[in-house]
Amino acid sequence: MNAFSSLDPVVTDLAQTLLRAPKPARWQSVRLLTRITPDGSTASQAFELLEPSGQPVQGWYPADAAIDHLYTQARQHWALAQQAGQAKWYGMAITVQQDGRFNVDFEYRDDYREGDISRSA
Repeated sequence: MNAFSSLDPVVTDLAQTLLRAPKPARWQSVRLLTRITPDGSTASQAFELLEPSGQPVQGWYPADAAIDHLYTQARQHWALAQQAGQAKWYGMAITVQQDGRFNVDFEYRDDYREGDISRSA
């Protein structure tokens, strides 16, 4: 398997991990935003769980083991994308709906400034 074809399973694993994470009975979507500085030295993750009304659930996070796994997989995707010759992404947002459908959006930038890594989405 080449580096490019190995990206889809990583994204699918990220989405499935978010879907399996314990959540309240009623929810609409869960989102993971991962940011990695262009040199790879610093990374951050932010989670957002939305109620069916679209309002965020305050204080929700996956279990620590899931957070660690999501961090590792996001870093793996970042590295594999570069090995495949793709542009270096700065932000990757994965949004998973309750029915399991998901989408991924990327942010590309080279002008990282101190503090950008932890700003709100």
